[in-house]
Order: sequence, then structure tokens, then C-alpha cells
Amino acid sequence: MTHYLLVTPSRVMILLLALSPSQVGYGQSHLIERAQPSLTNDRQSISLTQKASTTQETKEAMVKWEDYTDVLNELSQSVSRLKEKAGNTNQQLVERMKKHSDFLSDRWERACCEETPATYLESLKHDVSLLKSVLDNQVPEKEVSPLLQIVEQDLGIKAKHCELSAKGWDALVVVSVNAKKGNEKIDGLEVWFAPKGWVKVESKWKRFAKVTCGASEKLAPGVYMIWLKGQTPVPIDIGGNGSDTKDVDLVVP
Repeated sequence: MTHYLLVTPSRVMILLLALSPSQVGYGQSHLIERAQPSLTNDRQSISLTQKASTTQETKEAMVKWEDYTDVLNELSQSVSRLKEKAGNTNQQLVERMKKHSDFLSDRWERACCEETPATYLESLKHDVSLLKSVLDNQVPEKEVSPLLQIVEQDLGIKAKHCELSAKGWDALVVVSVNAKKGNEKIDGLEVWFAPKGWVKVESKWKRFAKVTCGASEKLAPGVYMIWLKGQTPVPIDIGGNGSDTKDVDLVVP
């Protein structure tokens, strides 16, 4: 910005010209493509990518407090319907789900009326969608119990983290991932993740914004599958102890 000063006997006039601020936006697509390019071995390209990532931050998306009304109601209703539908084998799972659901709803009501991270809302919606798929008979019978166990575990971690975290009921966890081969850290590898119950659905896969080492992401407490590109997904519990951070080491073959 350039300032020109015009001085007269009666007054000083400041004329501001040539104001042209420039802004650099940063976007990151999280959905995996069917034909992904292989991770480049060009260390210079990796270095430039990492340098750009450190200077460009993505603003965390937030939602309104009342945006949770529908998803928490649907969660409660789905659990109630499951009590009628579930066999004796799954009754205890459903009872625990109800306990977790009631606890989260209570803490949500007490938090009125603060904005919360959209990431947390999305995570709850994933759980509700899984329960609805069971209720609508879209899940093979042999997969019902394992799927309900995943949802119960996910909700249980959320409830426990809500209880123990000093940041409130909707606290996220900063997950940092390192790739290791023996004791050596390996740089420049892509890190992917998905909610455990959705790992078979490719459209639910997401990629960490940065590559190893230094890959980190804010996730809602729960159960996930996390993996290095091209490797086997590893089940990881995130949160449940009230901590704001979680370090994950993934093994490079």
C-alpha cells in the first residue's frame, strides 16, 4: 500500500492509492480418487509441499449448537428401536449404547448454546447411519453384532472423553502420525483414515492434510482405522482419556 501526502497551508490531506491486497487460499480434497497417482519419490517436491503446508492453515469448520438437535434425537430413537429389534445377544450392547447416548445428550443440553466443531457432528452422524442400516435390514445378519459393537465402542469413547476432557463435551483430539521402519522415522508418506464402521466404504476415506512425519489431524473421539497409503488399515482408538493429543506410530514394512 502506497501513501502520498499533499501538504497545503490550510490542511494536510492523505491520499491513499493502489490498495491491492492479495490472499492465498488453501483447499484440501479428502475423498480418495479411484486412480491415485503414486507418492512421488522426488524429495524436492515433497519438501516444497511440506513447506507450503506449514504456512497455510485451514480454518476449522464450526456448526451451531442447535444443529445437533436432529442427530441426537435420531440417535436416541434408533437405540430405542434397536432394543425392540435386537436379540438377547445384543441387548447388553444396546443398553450401553442408550447410556452413552443419554449422557452425550445431557452434556449437549448443558453446553447451550455454543458453536461446536463440524467434525464432531459428522462423527455422530456416521454412528446414526450405521444404526439405521441395521434397523433397515441392510446389514447381513452375521455382521450385525460386530457392527453394533463398533458403534457402542465409538459412543462409549465419546462419552468417556466428554466426561474427562477439560474442553467440554465436544472436544476434538489432535492425532499425530509417524511412519517408522525399525527405529527410523520415514518422511513423505500419505496417511489415510476412516471411521472403523465405514472402512469398507471408499467414499468415507480421508487423507491427513500433511505427509509423515508431521502428519496431524483433529478427530472426534472414537474408533478409527488409520493406515499409510498402500498399507493395511490399523484399528486405533482415539480419545476416551480426556487428553487433547494422541500419537500414533505406523510400521513401514
